[in-house]
Order: sequence, then C-alpha cells, then structure tokens
Amino acid sequence: MEESPDEVLENIMNRLKDSGDLPIFSASVNRVQLVGSDPESDAMSLAMEVLKDANLTTRVLKLANSSYYNRGHVKVGALSRAIVMLGFDVIRSTVLTMKMIESFQYDHPAIDMDSLLVNAYMSAGFVREMATECGIKEVEQSYVCGLLHNLGEVVSAFTMPEEYLEIQTLVNKEGVSWARAQKRVFGMPLRNIGKSIVEKWEFPDTVVNTIAVHQRGKKLSINDKVALNRGLASVSTDMMSLLYSNTPTTNASFSDLSNDLTKMAGLSSESITNCLEKSFKQSCELAEEYGLDKKLLCPKIRSNSDDKKLDKMARQLSFYATNKAPADLSDDEENGYDDGYDAEPQEVIESTEHEVDTAAAVGDANVLLSVLHELTGMMANKAQLNTVFKKIVEGLQLGVGFDRAMFCFLTPDHNHYTARVANGTKVESLKDYFNSVPVDVAHDLFSKIIMEGNELLVPDVTQGNWVNLLPKNFVEKVGVRSFVVASVRIKDRPIGLIYADKISSGSTVTADDNRGFMQMVAQAHLALQVR
Repeated sequence: MEESPDEVLENIMNRLKDSGDLPIFSASVNRVQLVGSDPESDAMSLAMEVLKDANLTTRVLKLANSSYYNRGHVKVGALSRAIVMLGFDVIRSTVLTMKMIESFQYDHPAIDMDSLLVNAYMSAGFVREMATECGIKEVEQSYVCGLLHNLGEVVSAFTMPEEYLEIQTLVNKEGVSWARAQKRVFGMPLRNIGKSIVEKWEFPDTVVNTIAVHQRGKKLSINDKVALNRGLASVSTDMMSLLYSNTPTTNASFSDLSNDLTKMAGLSSESITNCLEKSFKQSCELAEEYGLDKKLLCPKIRSNSDDKKLDKMARQLSFYATNKAPADLSDDEENGYDDGYDAEPQEVIESTEHEVDTAAAVGDANVLLSVLHELTGMMANKAQLNTVFKKIVEGLQLGVGFDRAMFCFLTPDHNHYTARVANGTKVESLKDYFNSVPVDVAHDLFSKIIMEGNELLVPDVTQGNWVNLLPKNFVEKVGVRSFVVASVRIKDRPIGLIYADKISSGSTVTADDNRGFMQMVAQAHLALQVR
C-alpha cells in the first residue's frame, strides 16, 4: 500500500462515514457518554438520549428485564426506571457495547467479523472482573477500555477488508509476525487506527491512552489506572485472540499471558482463572440481549495444539456455553405479564373534545398549577370522571405545552379504542386514527403499552428506527413529530391510554414535558382510585 499512515486514516474515516451506520453510532454513543458522565444529569435526561435510537431503547429495556439484571422478575417498562435500576455507568457501557456490535455486523466471505466482535465483548467482561479484583472503583471504564482495545482491527476489517486479508495472508502463509504484517500493509499498528477513532469520538484520555503497547512482566499500581487498564485490556485481548481467532494476534502461549496478568495485576493464578470463568458465564447470560448468538461464544477447539492450558480452558468454556447457559424466558407468563383481557368492562367516557387552534403550544406554569389545584378539588368532591379527564387533557395541552393531548379508552370488549377526550390543534386526525384501528397486542405497540401497564416517550420519530417500530401509517396519518404515551389502569386492569404530542417542525418532547405528562398521568390514576 502506497498511502501514508495519515492517508490510510483519512481513507478509513471516509469509509466509516460512507457506511451510513457509524456516524449514528458515533453521535448516539457520544450523547449518552456526555449526559451519563454529567453529575447534574438525572435518569430522565439520560433516557431522553437513549430514546433517540429506537433499537437501542428496545435493547436497554430488554437488558433491564433480563434474568441477569432483573432478579426480582418485576417487569421494567419505562426507560427511566431501567436506567435507575442499572445505573448510569452500566448504561453508558451497555450503549457502547450494543452499538458497536450492531454497527460492525456484516457478511464478508473471508473475514470472521463475529470473532472480532466476540473478542472485544469477552475482553471487556474479563477486564471488568479483573479490575474489580484489583480494587479499581470505575470498573465500567475498565470495561470500555477492554471493549475498545481491538477497535483498530475491527474497523480495518470492516472498512478495508482486502487489506486486512492481506495481513492474515502474510501471517498464515509467509510466517510474518502480526506486528510486522500490520506495518507492511497499513504502515502502522492497527491500534493506532483504533486510537485515532476513539479520539475523534471524544472519549476521555483515560480511555484513549489505554489503546497502546504495555510493558509485559511489570507489576502495575492501582494508582496508575490508565497503565493498569491498558495492561489488562492488552493481555485480555491477546488471550481472547487465542481462544477465538484463526489468526491469533500474539505468539505468546495462554500460560504466558496468564502469568503476565498475575505479575501485572498482583492477582493469583487461581484468581485470574476465576475472573475469566465468571466473566464468561456472565457474558453468556447477557449475549442475546447484546445481539450475539451464544454459539459464537464457544472458543475454537484446536487439534494437535501444544498449548495445553489453552486447550483445557477452551473445552471448559465451550462446555459451559453449550450446556450450562440459562434458558431464555420469552413467554409472557414466565415473566409475570398480565395482558388484562380478563378485566371487567369499564365505563366509556362520553365525548368531550375541545378543539384549540394553536401553531405551537407553549406550556404555562401558572396554568398547570391552576389545573392541579382544580383537580385536587374535583377528586375531593368526587367529580364525574368525564370532567376530571377533560381537565387533565386541558392541563397537558395548555399547562405542560403539548400541541395535542387525548384520553383513549378501550371498548368494554377490549377489542377497539375509543378516542373521546381530546384537546389541541389538528386533533381530529389523531382521534380518527385510534378509532379506526383494533386492539392487537401482538402487532400494535400502543395495545402492548396499554396491556402491560407501560409508558413510552419518542423524542423524534425521524431518528433511529422509530418509524418502522410504530404502527403502520401512524406517523403519516397523525402527522406527529414527537410524542409520549402511558397506560391507564384501575386495580391492575387496563382501561386505556393517555397520549400527548408535538407536531410543529423542530418541536420535540423535552424532559420537562415528560415530567409534566407523568404528573398528569399520576392524577388520572389517583382519580380512578378515589372514584
């Protein structure tokens, strides 16, 4: 290759942009990283960033409901609750892992990209376990260091597959060392590519500086977390390369690398093995939530290998992955879901639509406060539910600042919606849509939200994959840009939903809007309880 290292990097970055997915990967990861590291951020602020990517939102919720994280098996339906349960640091590393695996998955006949991604995924978990044993407090940052350490190899294989295959040919057929082959083809180590990309993605120096060569055989102090994370990530990546790659990136044996970790981290050989086994089991439990088939986690079993420790570990881990991985809980009954179809019929509220012509609704704190006071008086006097719901819708539109707000109820047979109580501009199209579609939990997102007692905030339907996840023609027929919806239930039985949205160009539901919405939802539930 005649290009200089700088030209190679520029070429790779251009190809990343041309791929279409990775600019989104970069932006979404950076937003979550920045908000998640801000000490003034709350769960809703972080949730708003995650919600901008529909696939990411779905996966984070799935992870929060996994057997690994959700030991109580109480369904988590709101992203903000999932974030509180998992914690900011876990969310940040989770988002990075999911987007990395999602972004770099592709089919190339001669490149085993799955092995490269599994290497990163398994290395990250292994590094986190060792960091915990070493006493490092910021173990999720250690996890990220392990995850990104072989990013240069992943990116070069993804963007320049022919050149990457040339490296493998030099190693496998000509006996050139892995380090020399990289320099011959790319003019530099692949880690330089990874480091440059991580810098462009604006990760902190404490992560960027771990993508470098470490000094083997030297004990590292916990006081120098960058050096320790660099060493743990580097050796872990090499160990996973021995376990998963047809072209290992190291000539060292598994025993050599284990001994290196023992000296470096000050941990016993037994502790290193325990960390590997524990992290492997955890990775198997979480693999599918991250989009990886557990079969990919089975190490390669090589015949006639001289590395006995490697062979033994590969067989042990393969046995666990194929025989001991926990069963998936996918049925609603197993997860304690209640679809609500045995609920008794509820009364249907008469129509109280009130059309307001407004180009862009703006919230008014005084109006909202007044509505809350009125609602308190209504409930104390046990006012008609029809009147209470009308006031709540009014508060959402005039007090919180939504363009439209609506109560949508289930018919007594739970087969259809009836959109009766509505307020705001262009509200007829909203009512017409819900009145025209059946309740279908299997195929309709809104039906699922009602029956499972959840809420959902979509900051922008044009971002991520929301258009494909929302009901067919919903966005087109309703003309929505950003919305929030929540189930309404009485005595754990579903009766309908509350919906509010923004339809003006450039106007989206903010964290403050969502707080106001949930305040009104709480008032609705309270009204139903005291009726």
